[in-house]
Amino acid sequence: MYCLNNPVIYIDPNGLWPTKSVVDNGRVGNRGFTLIPRTHPVNRNILRPHLGQDFSVSLGNNVRVLADGIVTKIKHQLNPKTKTGWGWYVEVQHENGYTTRYAHLDGSGMKFKKGDKVINGEIIALSGKSGGVSGPHLHLEVLLNGEPIDPMLIADLQELLDNLEISVNEKNPIELKQVTVTGQKPNNQKTLEESIQDLEWSTVRPDTYGNTGRYNQPARMTDQFYNDDFLKWYYKK
Repeated sequence: MYCLNNPVIYIDPNGLWPTKSVVDNGRVGNRGFTLIPRTHPVNRNILRPHLGQDFSVSLGNNVRVLADGIVTKIKHQLNPKTKTGWGWYVEVQHENGYTTRYAHLDGSGMKFKKGDKVINGEIIALSGKSGGVSGPHLHLEVLLNGEPIDPMLIADLQELLDNLEISVNEKNPIELKQVTVTGQKPNNQKTLEESIQDLEWSTVRPDTYGNTGRYNQPARMTDQFYNDDFLKWYYKK
């Protein structure tokens, strides 16, 4: 069951009634997310999945981005032979692998350019009827690491992102429980003996602890994760 009262456009899986709006004066359309091939509304000879949610809306209404992000695509897509395609569409990359796509836009109503930062709820374009459509509407897609997911299962993308664990990166390091250290020559050429030593090195128990690194050998990145007793045995000291 979907709420058709503007601007509420999402249904929370837990039965809540969120108030996130993706297009002003829009209503949830009858073409929702499905992996089952469906007849294309313009070219009835084509069957394909519908990997987003449509919203009924007239021309020229504000289309709003669902979360903070960066505009990565502004393109026009239309196959003149099959009369299918997104028309003018915008893609925005968000944190944690999420992407949103807004299609069938008014090509003259773009508010940003590729590379621009956008803020949650900001107007990014105007609704239109470009591409392979039978009438004006907004087609919304949400992707996670490149794979489409049902937009209607996300009550508020910004809230979801704000509550996800921060991705581990150079600005947010974590302590690893096990570290594998391998040796490597500049030209990537190793002798059989060196390859065997690397194999032995990679099987070190993860419960060893740090030392000063004074047993470091040429081509070794670090010894700091292994205790002195092990390193004395390994290097035959």
